[in-house]
Amino acid sequence: MPKKIIKKKKVVKKTASDNITLLIKNSINLQKTVLNLAESTNGLTKRIDSLLNLFGEAARNMDKIKESESRDVELLAKKLREVIGQNKDLAHALVLLEENMRKGRYSSLKQ
Repeated sequence: MPKKIIKKKKVVKKTASDNITLLIKNSINLQKTVLNLAESTNGLTKRIDSLLNLFGEAARNMDKIKESESRDVELLAKKLREVIGQNKDLAHALVLLEENMRKGRYSSLKQ
């Protein structure tokens, strides 16, 4: 069997000032990341607010549309009832006219 070669890692001893410098750099990077996160969160909050406003406005407009459609439907229903009543009157008159013509009361109309 071949022998395995194991390399030893070099251990670098850091001084206290090196550690402090590294901590400062890490702290600065962390602060930048937190600042970016806060700015992103603010942007997201503004977008959510505008989206909620949009939904609120859409709901108000839907209520207005429902009200106007309801009025329009009621007006159309009223007119339709009037036309149906007129149609019933006309149908009744035509039936009476036809009955009278069969009985010969309007013989002058036949010619």
